[in-house]
Amino acid sequence: MLAWEEMQAEGLEANAVTYGCMLDACVKCGHLEKALQIFAIMRQRGLHRNTILYATLIKGFAKSKDPLAAKNLYREMRAERVPCNVVVFNSLIDACVRACDLQGAAEVLQEMTATNVRPDLITFSTLIKGYCSNGELSKAMRLQEELQARQLECDEIVYNSLLEGCVKAGNLQLGLSMFQEMKNKRVRPSPVTFSILVKLLSRAGRLDLAVHLVSKEMRQMYDVPPTRMVWSCLVTCCLKARDLTRAVMALELLDSDCAALGTGRISMYAAVIEGSITSGEVSTALQLVDWAYSRAPPEDARVGLSMDLLKRVFETAGLRGAEAEAQETLDTVGPRIGEHVRGALEDVLMRSKGRLNLDDMGYKGSAKIARSQSSFAPTGDAVDHAA
Repeated sequence: MLAWEEMQAEGLEANAVTYGCMLDACVKCGHLEKALQIFAIMRQRGLHRNTILYATLIKGFAKSKDPLAAKNLYREMRAERVPCNVVVFNSLIDACVRACDLQGAAEVLQEMTATNVRPDLITFSTLIKGYCSNGELSKAMRLQEELQARQLECDEIVYNSLLEGCVKAGNLQLGLSMFQEMKNKRVRPSPVTFSILVKLLSRAGRLDLAVHLVSKEMRQMYDVPPTRMVWSCLVTCCLKARDLTRAVMALELLDSDCAALGTGRISMYAAVIEGSITSGEVSTALQLVDWAYSRAPPEDARVGLSMDLLKRVFETAGLRGAEAEAQETLDTVGPRIGEHVRGALEDVLMRSKGRLNLDDMGYKGSAKIARSQSSFAPTGDAVDHAA
């Protein structure tokens, strides 16, 4: 942008190539208004009749979720007799999909066919993702059939979209069928694929298989190490299912796998600690505070739980009569959190101690943390078990 302004200040005249580069840079950086100003200058100079330039601007309108403006540019292209290629139509479809205008996207596909521009994999992939996101799985499946009828092959992105559609529809069997097809066609699954499978299994009430998939099968059967994203998805699914035991176990497995460091790891611990407090599992919350620090790798020495969360844990412990256990936790993590933080938490614990009548609250104590993984480790393929 500075170079462009300097050119204008020096009175240097840009040629078509310079204009095109500047237009592309503005769209990529999100400066659509500036791109339109430059295009207006090009139009005045008669330098605008170029397919790539129009496609670039249409992509800009797609990013800003403005299908109407994108279609107006397309109409201008037709009026100016500028050839429309597959990139133009794919950008138009993307603009419609991003704005949730699936009817408009379908009309663009019809227009594409009418003008003898052959749809490619990106065309179908964009439409399939739109229908799956909108909960119209049957339409997405029909598009997959049309894709294959045109001798195109589904890639990982298409399969991931279809799997997401199965999650949204709660269709476990179809999702497993899609994953099997993916394997049969030797399309390598990615961590994104497995995150979706975790959601699919969780929604079907098979968290046991989801845990096994992440902790065993991803690495052993598919040679895909679980990433922070996959572990986070698993922890989130456990908490949504109110399965605190498996959420805790997921953290144990996470630490043994060393898959997440820094804020990613500590945010997962924070989520499960929050769930423990909400469920009244004070002992679990205190144990997880201990693990969050004692099991942290050396490079995470300065990454810790928020002071607000720590205060709520120790305040709850005091209210629930677990001050002895809380003090033991403080003694353990004290060297890692520092004297200042420890003193503040001890003060919170003492002030909250005995303020509520435990009998009136109906508190029954905390469930013990399950340390054995064997009861959640089915043998064989988790996907086969689910089927």
